[in-house]
Amino acid sequence: MTSFKNTIQQHFRYLFEEWGFEFQDVVNDYQGNIVIAQSDKLKIRFINDRADFFLDIGGITEMNGWVEFYKIMDMLKTKGYVHTGYKYSNKISTVSQLLNRYFFEIQKLFSVIDGK
Repeated sequence: MTSFKNTIQQHFRYLFEEWGFEFQDVVNDYQGNIVIAQSDKLKIRFINDRADFFLDIGGITEMNGWVEFYKIMDMLKTKGYVHTGYKYSNKISTVSQLLNRYFFEIQKLFSVIDGK
């Protein structure tokens, strides 16, 4: 059985290879079901909850500030970046594709939130 961290690295390879993300230590990882990766601009918390998968994104300056991915997608949808027919999915492959597709816009959104 592969660890959740290995699963994240496989499905979100672009974060580590293209965007400079590295795994961070997690004090309470709920038996390995929570993994956090961080770059110099963003942090992402990946959560495996039985058959569901979630992720939250936060800026670097907000140490405990997390925004759910579906809320971020809704923000991008209102700005016209995401198709109006978009429906949220909690499947790892779908979330990975969406994060990869809209990563630049998400990073810009958090630059505004962080005041950079």
